[in-house]
Amino acid sequence: MSATATDIPDPPRQGLRVALGILAALVAWELLARVMEGSFLLAGPVAIVAYLADNAGLMMRALGVTLWSASLGFVFGNLAAIALAALAILIPRLEGTIATLALVVFCLPLVATGPILRVLYGSGIGPQVTLAAVACYYTTFVPLLVGLRAAPASWFDLVASYGRGGWSKLVHVRAMASVPYLIAGLQIAAPAAFLGAMIGEFTGAERGMGVLAIRAMRALDVDATWALATIASAVAICVYLAVGALGRWLWPDRPALILASAAETSRSGPGDRLLTTVLSIGVILALWYGLMEAFDLNRFFAKRPDDVWTYLVTAPNAGQHSAQLFGALSETLVYTLPGYLAGLLLGAALAAAFVMWPVMAGVALPIAIALFTTSPSGSV
Repeated sequence: MSATATDIPDPPRQGLRVALGILAALVAWELLARVMEGSFLLAGPVAIVAYLADNAGLMMRALGVTLWSASLGFVFGNLAAIALAALAILIPRLEGTIATLALVVFCLPLVATGPILRVLYGSGIGPQVTLAAVACYYTTFVPLLVGLRAAPASWFDLVASYGRGGWSKLVHVRAMASVPYLIAGLQIAAPAAFLGAMIGEFTGAERGMGVLAIRAMRALDVDATWALATIASAVAICVYLAVGALGRWLWPDRPALILASAAETSRSGPGDRLLTTVLSIGVILALWYGLMEAFDLNRFFAKRPDDVWTYLVTAPNAGQHSAQLFGALSETLVYTLPGYLAGLLLGAALAAAFVMWPVMAGVALPIAIALFTTSPSGSV
């Protein structure tokens, strides 16, 4: 079947459509800002450009500080993700425990973890780097773990026929099959690392984008707040596109669609799953208690598992504490579950739209990255 002229994409025309879409979004943004002028909610592109022109030196210095912390966190976080994924593949019985531990650490609220890290590290960039690493490692760990299985079973049989073991399979088969998945994970991790570094600066840093964001919000400086959000979004979009372009240049092949055989991924029975659950809980509690004791963190703010147990179970007012906690949890879930479902449906709809009308991705994808980058900083 021969392709018709309408089936061949026209890059210049697509680029023009993307440019027109971005221009339309900027015009709508400016008009909305002018309508809402005086509401202290929105600054338009013209006001943002004027602010950046007047404060270019300050913004560049702050951006350099945050980028350095984010870069270190990006490196350390992704090295940890690669090590955890490789360990999970080499020791399959520990995969469930490793995945559970990785998820629990990733789910720790960065805003709550930051003050503990500030006390632990003191002054310096330690909290920024750590939170950047925590924010990005899981986004690499999950696709990499999938990619390490993305090879036909016959490839593993060939390695086994030469008398090689799990390490050879990891290096010669799994690692090669996982490269496209690793690149996809790194592409998402880059904006996340920048986010984590900014949140780390909220905990008492002296310089950086996060410090300027706090000052701007406290002073109700709308132009400064939106200028910082714009810079953060632009950086996130640039690093996302740069990592993707580098990945496509280094590895132009598409990811393999053949995943590991069912026999390899379905070995665990009910007993194994129960053992994995118990082991995971034990490791989490041991690390929780052990690390806080090792660093001699004050119990006033660094609570141990026994402190939580006392608060919820054995304290005189434990019943009241539990009722307050679970009452607050139910109130939060009222908004969380609908938001989760709405986001899930919207994400699926956008993904389908991007496949059917690729030109939409050029406009909508940067907006999605911008929202992902600015929403946590705006909620603090």
